[in-house]
Amino acid sequence: MSNTVRRYATPRRLAQAYNAQTYTAPASAITTAAAAPEPTLAPELRSTYPIITTTPVSTINNYIASDTGLTTLNFNNNYTLNAKIIIPANKTVLIKSTSTIRNITRGGMAGPMFEVEGNGSLTFQDIVVNGGGSTQDGTIVALTGAGAALNLESGAVLEDNHNTQNGGAITMAHNSTVTVQNGAVLQNNTSDKSGGAIYVPYSQANLANINVELGAVFTGNKAQGSAKSRKAADNALYYAHIFGNAWSAGGQGYNNWDIAYPGTGGGGGGGGGSGGGYMPGRSGGGLITWGTNTIAGTAAATAATTPAPTAATGRSVCATVCFHIQ
Repeated sequence: MSNTVRRYATPRRLAQAYNAQTYTAPASAITTAAAAPEPTLAPELRSTYPIITTTPVSTINNYIASDTGLTTLNFNNNYTLNAKIIIPANKTVLIKSTSTIRNITRGGMAGPMFEVEGNGSLTFQDIVVNGGGSTQDGTIVALTGAGAALNLESGAVLEDNHNTQNGGAITMAHNSTVTVQNGAVLQNNTSDKSGGAIYVPYSQANLANINVELGAVFTGNKAQGSAKSRKAADNALYYAHIFGNAWSAGGQGYNNWDIAYPGTGGGGGGGGGSGGGYMPGRSGGGLITWGTNTIAGTAAATAATTPAPTAATGRSVCATVCFHIQ
């Protein structure tokens, strides 16, 4: 009887220690193919759907809706997305490239490119999602219900997207979750309101649901107004969940250009306006405070009668309307 063990060809092998060569077992551990049958694949490992250039979005959405377990969409070609891909409630979807990194690019569509409903989950792995540049409008991924989750794994890139609303690349719902892993990139995304890359509805619970690993990269993202400083009250949550050190501005992630929540934005859409725009500490420059509102400006706009800022807030206290450059 041969003492050669056959290497399985299934996606997950029983013996993970086997290398690409035939493994020769010692005499004391002789095992035959008959003694070690092929493992039965779990349902989620069988459900892989190849996406080619001509696959309609309606076909993709129907496949996701009718599938069970983990649905894997393998993009074998670059793909132009002309309609929204929907991850329904309680569905789990993995989108990735085949051996060559592929691009999914926004075509002639507005609004989110992907929508994840409550308790749905979407993961990107080794794929580039391109928003089509400044002429388009809409976030890349909208998490629309409680329990919705987005995972950006290594090799996932969300880039070059423009949104006139909050969240240049990602908008979160209350009690949704975003995880940006080592090797994932969010770059050159813009919002005309708040959150050049990610916008999260503010609450302590929602801030705890956004996690950024060391090695994740945020670069070139922008939102209305200057980059902001982090609220001191949020430091504990920040240090518990945000470990990245590559940011578009300010040396930290809660800066409005990368991650924003109401209070960090530059105005409008819950990100600014009365009572919402001021952040303690210095901004990235050229930020005027007017009462509790913030607008972009220059030193030339400073009123001659502006008193010195108070030590507690860094903000001028005026008996009449005045400006103060931060």
